[in-house]
Amino acid sequence: MSNQARWWVIILTGVLLESTSANAQGQHTSGVLPTAESAAVENEGTPGAAAPAATAAAPERTIDRGDNAWMLTSSALVLFMTCPGLALFYGGLVRKKNVLSVIMQCLFLMGLMTVIWALYGYSLSFGGTDALFGNKDFLLMNGVQAELRDGKPYVPLHATYNIPVLTHMLFQGMFFIITPALICGAFAERMKFSTMVVFMILWGTLVYCPLAHWVWGGGILAYGSPHAVKYCAGGAL
Repeated sequence: MSNQARWWVIILTGVLLESTSANAQGQHTSGVLPTAESAAVENEGTPGAAAPAATAAAPERTIDRGDNAWMLTSSALVLFMTCPGLALFYGGLVRKKNVLSVIMQCLFLMGLMTVIWALYGYSLSFGGTDALFGNKDFLLMNGVQAELRDGKPYVPLHATYNIPVLTHMLFQGMFFIITPALICGAFAERMKFSTMVVFMILWGTLVYCPLAHWVWGGGILAYGSPHAVKYCAGGAL
């Protein structure tokens, strides 16, 4: 057999093998991986045939233990910044006779602001999506604390993060506590204790809660919120 004939035999053999492989692959694909549309067409008109599910069910959300543990740890660290941190820091900046007064102010504010935050502060800051003020969604810790449903414990999860709403409330509450304690340094030794209490209640209610809602609660300054896009060029950076 001449060299030219041998080359023709090799070329024809390769073409035959290629076509055979392509046909086998097409039969395998059509037989094993039917599409949802073809299955629906085949089932159409068949009595009792159930249509295939279009999408899989969304997985149930669960608490991320790592995120939850870190948020609780961060909350504890911020609390330690208030007392003994700020209490001792401001106590060292005043006269000896006023050290106990400054420490007492920081301790008292920890308790006072915690009660306000639990009663209505968290709801005014993070309830709803209004542009200026929160609503009554979380008033008196409604929808925040764990409860029993059908005899089983139920822990409300945050809408965005895989942590309980209670953990988010605790973390944000630490800043509601430490901010008035920081303000104490501005009027140390120059304000009566009762006057300080009234001022902090009014300041926390009328200043901190609305501003927290504007920036972190989906309000007018929240980054990417509809209100920020409309009024404030996208929100605060």
